[in-house]
Amino acid sequence: MDRANRPGRRYAGPAITPDVGASPRAHAQVRGESGFAVLETALAIPVLVAVTVLLLVAINAGMLGLQLTDRAHDFARALARGAPTAEIQQRAARELPDAMLTLDRGDAWVSVTLAQQIAVPIPAFDSLSMTLERTATTALELQ
Repeated sequence: MDRANRPGRRYAGPAITPDVGASPRAHAQVRGESGFAVLETALAIPVLVAVTVLLLVAINAGMLGLQLTDRAHDFARALARGAPTAEIQQRAARELPDAMLTLDRGDAWVSVTLAQQIAVPIPAFDSLSMTLERTATTALELQ
């Protein structure tokens, strides 16, 4: 007996479910999801790039913070031992050209502050730029 002629059942045409070994594309066409993978990839790639850039900026900020701290301690130690201020300023300009150096002296101490601006290289995240500032203070050494 023909499928179309069975009593009580209407023939709906051939089955459209793909075989178990059919390609993923065939499954997508059956479910009506054709093109979603391209759309999801198109949306995910810029997000992944932005997250990667932000992680790199965070790593760079951490490394710069350590470098500023080390240099501030070195410069404060040199000032405490009697190095001329002009020499410290020259070293700072040579070693950290983008940093701003502030020297402060008291009766028994010296303080060095280094500050540098960090900018995020993505225009949408310009508001995330920040200034890292590190200060080192030490007692003057007796001479």
